[in-house]
Amino acid sequence: MTVVQKQFRAITPEELLTDDPDSLPNEILYEIMTVPQEGRLVSVENITFPKAQFTQKDINEKKMVMF
Repeated sequence: MTVVQKQFRAITPEELLTDDPDSLPNEILYEIMTVPQEGRLVSVENITFPKAQFTQKDINEKKMVMF
């Protein structure tokens, strides 16, 4: 994913999608193992702090952004 400096870009299901028939989107959890070398992954609800975990529901609702 490429993001122009000082701009935000939402992570969408087209870029990150896990579909599990036994789990709801809010039950599919992603955990950041290595922080991005450039930019930050944040929630639109709080852009001050990078996120360490988020769900497929967050992605589906375009709540996770890179900047």
